[in-house]
Amino acid sequence: MPTYTLLSGEKITYSPPPIVADFIARAHAAAADPGVDVAAMVELVYGAENPILDRAMIPGRPVVTKAVFDSPEYKVLADLLQVKRVQAGGMVLPDSAYTVPVLDAAERLGITPSAVRAAINGKKLDARQINGEWLIRDESVGGYRVSNRGRKAEPRVLVAYGSEPGRSLSISKPLNGTLEVERIRMTRSENVYTARLAPGWTAAVVRTTAQGGKVRVFKIMPAEGANEEIIHGSFYVRGPFRITAKENNAKRASELWAAIAGG
Repeated sequence: MPTYTLLSGEKITYSPPPIVADFIARAHAAAADPGVDVAAMVELVYGAENPILDRAMIPGRPVVTKAVFDSPEYKVLADLLQVKRVQAGGMVLPDSAYTVPVLDAAERLGITPSAVRAAINGKKLDARQINGEWLIRDESVGGYRVSNRGRKAEPRVLVAYGSEPGRSLSISKPLNGTLEVERIRMTRSENVYTARLAPGWTAAVVRTTAQGGKVRVFKIMPAEGANEEIIHGSFYVRGPFRITAKENNAKRASELWAAIAGG
C-alpha cells in the first residue's frame, strides 16, 4: 500500500485502483519535471483526464465534490500541485522537508550518485544543500523517472563506519578496489562516514570495537545476489557480500586484522 508525505509532514496511506495509480504516477512525474509549469499542472489535476473527479454533478465538467476532496488520492494530487508551485517560487519549504541523501536516492533509483547529482543540478530532483550535504525531498525521488538510456548502478556494498561513544566500526582498504566516501558527519562526540565499495573489490576486513575492549573482526568477500549485513550500533556494512572469516577473541581478532589489512 503506497504512502505519501505531504508538505505539512502528514503521511497519507492509500490504495488506489490501477487507473488512479497510473494517473497519480503521471502527476508525480509532472511535479518532478521542471518543463511542466503550474498552469499545465493545474490542468492535469483538475482536467478531464483525472479519474477521481466527479462527472455526474455537472455533465461534461469534472468537479471536486466533498467525497473527492476527502479522499487520500485527492490530497496527494493537491499536494503535488503545491510541489509544482514550490518549483515556480510560489512558496518555500522548510529544511525538514528534505530528508533523502544522495547515496540513498541513488540506491532507490538504481542509478549512480553522480547521476543523482546531475539530476539535482538539472533541477530534475528537488534538493537543498543543508550543512554541506545535498538532501532531496522524498516525494521528488518517488516521482523521478530514470531514462532507459541512463546507466544503471550495480548493486554495491554500503558502509557506515566511524566512531561514537562506546563503539566504533572500521573497514580496511579493499583489495583490488576502492572505498567511495559519499558523506561525512563530524561532531564533538562522533565521526560517521557513509561510503560504498566500488566494483572490482575482492576482499576487505571489517573491525568493530565496544566498551570493555571487545573487538570483532570479519573478513568479507563479494557474493553476487547475496544480501548480508554486519550491524554495530548505528554503523553497518550491508549488500552483496559473504563473511568468510570471523574472530571474536580480541588478540586473534587484532592479528587477523593486521594480517589482512596490513596493521
